[in-house]
Order: sequence, then C-alpha cells, then structure tokens
Amino acid sequence: MFAPFKSKKTFFAVAVVIIVVLNLYTFSVAYPTMNKPLNLGGADLPRDFSVYYIASWRMVHNPSQIFNTQALNDGEPVIYPPITPYKYLPSFLVEISPLLSLGYYQAFWVFDAVMFILLPLMAFLLYKLLENKHPIVALVVLVAVLLLPYPMPGRGLSVSYFMSWAEGQAKIFVAFFLLLSFYFGYRGKPGMSGVAFALGAFDPRFAVLALPLFVFYNKGNLRRAGAVMVIGFVALN
Repeated sequence: MFAPFKSKKTFFAVAVVIIVVLNLYTFSVAYPTMNKPLNLGGADLPRDFSVYYIASWRMVHNPSQIFNTQALNDGEPVIYPPITPYKYLPSFLVEISPLLSLGYYQAFWVFDAVMFILLPLMAFLLYKLLENKHPIVALVVLVAVLLLPYPMPGRGLSVSYFMSWAEGQAKIFVAFFLLLSFYFGYRGKPGMSGVAFALGAFDPRFAVLALPLFVFYNKGNLRRAGAVMVIGFVALN
C-alpha cells in the first residue's frame, strides 16, 4: 500500500494535502455566497455567523439580550435576514469577539478563512491520535472528518462543508479544540487538555459526546485535567 511512498508519514501527508485541496474546491464553490445574503434558490436564509456576530456585539454592549432574536435598534449592526436564536454558551462569543473590529462581511470571510486554516492542524492532531491504528482506519477517519464527501450540484464535494462555509458554522472550531484536548491528554499534558476542552465546550451537545474521550485520553491524570477543565469552563462562561 505504501510502496510509492518512503514512509507511512509521507503517505498520510500526501493524503491530507489531497483532502484539503478537495475541500478547498468546496470552499471556492461557497465563496460567491460570502459577500451577500445567503440565497440557495428560495428565500434569503439567516446565517449562523450572523447570530454569532450580533450576539458578540450584544455581549459587549447589552449582555442581557444575547439570546433575543429581535432587532434592538440600540446601535447594533443591522443584518438581513433577521437572526435565529443563539444556541451556544457565552464562551464562544468571548473567543470570536475580536472579529467585532471588522465589518460584518469582512468578519465573516476572516472567520471562514480561519476555519479553513484549522483543517490541516486538525489533520495533524488526528494523525497523531491515530498513528498506531491501521492505516486504512486512519485514512477513513481523516476523510470523514476533513472532507465528509457528499457531492451535489452547486454544493461542491460536500454538502456539509458547503453549508459550513456558506453559513459560517462553528463545528470546525468545536472539533479543533476537542481534538486538541485529546491530543494534549494523549501527550500527558492534562492541564493543557483541560484548557482546550473548556474552549471547545461552548456547544454542550458535542462536549457531552466528547467527554468519554476526554476521560480516556486523560485516564492517568484525570483529576488534574478535570479540575482545569471545570475552572476554565466556569471562567469563560
């Protein structure tokens, strides 16, 4: 299987480059939607990023209204169409608040660009976590996480990633911090693992699903990792 390559590491490096390039194609398909209201053939759709941007502004200027979907007419940015309810914990707003220094569409593009840059970093984390697994298993996981192939006309090679780019979804952000937490636990750094998990726990649904893996990768230092995670989680929220 690895005959054309000098090593297993080279094989996976080539595989990751191919996967990221394929996802770049889906990103390029979504790119024309990033500077105007999102319309996929019907009515204009509210973006996830619109919710984050407005909620971040409210966190700074009017924190009691973070979960309100009504326009407040108090100087906040006006974004069309109207936003949907904010569904994450406030810690996520702390993490993306620097984007408020940019206009809406600039911030949206930067957010998506950062999410894309995280893909090769996620690939590295996955590789290190799976380096002792069978290469086929590791490759399947890499493809599933970094590409999630499901091609459709006008949606690139992955409907899921197309919508992530077009809507400015946060799932890549969540996945990156949780993988980083597992990696630090795997490397015997429970404090850093706890911090990374706290940063990624702004979506409680994924945090609950990821908790068993957090315990597994920190099984030798669980008390310290858990204490740091709880302190970080409380501090951020």
